[in-house]
Parts: sequence; structure tokens; C-alpha cells
Amino acid sequence: MKYAIYKIKPNKFETWKNWCNELNTTFREEALKTLAYENILFESFIIFNIKDEPYTLGCILEKDGGEKTADSTNELNQKHQAIKKECLGHVSNGISDCFLM
Repeated sequence: MKYAIYKIKPNKFETWKNWCNELNTTFREEALKTLAYENILFESFIIFNIKDEPYTLGCILEKDGGEKTADSTNELNQKHQAIKKECLGHVSNGISDCFLM
């Protein structure tokens, strides 16, 4: 499992939250197909606060064999990357110390 912490940029909380909702509703089927293509079992973003500042923790779980490179020609991938760039500032990456399933 891979993790990344992002700070949600000022005035971008609603934009990020709305995008996450769109991925779960409007683009759900396409997003799931994209994850399958990329060899990812699931991707999740969890919103939390530190000292009243919004952050999000992104995590992905890869299938055996690891993650494939995202298809940069895929419109949903392009939109996802653009919105991440608009709304999020990368803070740190992490790996799982313990993951039980």
C-alpha cells in the first residue's frame, strides 16, 4: 500500500470534495475501469484537519505485480491530475508498516 499526504490549498476544499464526489458517482464506472487497467485494487482519499487546516491522505492498494503507469491519454486521468494540481499541495509520501486484511 502506498500513501501520500496533501494539504488542500486555500479556497479549494469544496472543489476537491466535489471532485471526490463526482468520482464516486458520475465517473464511478470509468474510474473503476481505469483502476483495473492500472493494476490498482482501490484508491481512497481521506480528508482530515491539522490545526484547522484541511489535508487529505491518499492511499492505493496495488494488485500483485505492482502498479502500472497511468494512461496519460485517458481523459479521466488527465482531469484527475489537473484537479489534484489545482487543489492539493504534496506534503509527504509513505508506505505501510502494517496492513492486515
